Amino acid sequence: MYSPFNPYGSVHREHASHHWHGGSAFRTQYFNALSMGFPEMERRMIYSVRTAMAKLGDTPQARHLRGPAQNFIAQEASHSLVHARLNVQRINPNWPVLTNLWPRRKIAQHHWLSNLARTCAVEHVTTILSVYVFRQPSLFNPVTPSLRDLWLWHAAEEIEHRCLAFDVYRAAGGGYLRRIAYFFLIVFTANALVMAQTLTNLALDGQLFKPRTWRDAFVLFWGREGLVWFFGRHLPTYLRPDFSPKDRHRQACDTALRWLQDYRSRTQGP
Repeated sequence: MYSPFNPYGSVHREHASHHWHGGSAFRTQYFNALSMGFPEMERRMIYSVRTAMAKLGDTPQARHLRGPAQNFIAQEASHSLVHARLNVQRINPNWPVLTNLWPRRKIAQHHWLSNLARTCAVEHVTTILSVYVFRQPSLFNPVTPSLRDLWLWHAAEEIEHRCLAFDVYRAAGGGYLRRIAYFFLIVFTANALVMAQTLTNLALDGQLFKPRTWRDAFVLFWGREGLVWFFGRHLPTYLRPDFSPKDRHRQACDTALRWLQDYRSRTQGP
């Protein structure tokens, strides 16, 4: 809900080949790829939650969820605006954004519960990535403090609202089979899109075939604390019929929420 970054402020474009993540082309373009996809992804999640809340009407469950849903929408809107601004600063405007190739009209053509099931799956994936960020505090050490704070702020807010879409889905009567079907769809398409965007960025940056690029990729994904191992352990928990986002990663979530509270107090002032 609270954004410490002004998405409408003046920006200074940096050359696209500037490797802001510690000089690593792969890490830079991987996180650029995530940032490039966030505005459209978050627009769709906002649409799904807003539509579902309207469908729930004025039931007791809807009244209980209304405040958290408004916070979710406000936070996701802030993330979208901040990453849109970051993309202007850091990424060549001539580079294609693959998520923008999705036909926008199609989201309204899907059943509203299916759109909400997609959002639940996306929230599970982003929560795991956010927990990874807080379990690996050195991940963003090579970047400037302002960029480090931006990524940690986004991750912490994803953790803060991790239960909302799932709670709305359950309140709306969403079933297990629909939830799992869209989980597999999202895991496949989201990873394919992020990797396609990363490879596109690297090719346009002239870094695709350099040995260091793939050494850094191996360490990020397959190293001792790599993303592949972490996601491999935690993604499948979503398949449990009794899955609840609230019951997962409690220590890392507590760390993230403490960081967020401290950060808000530091940036908002007295």
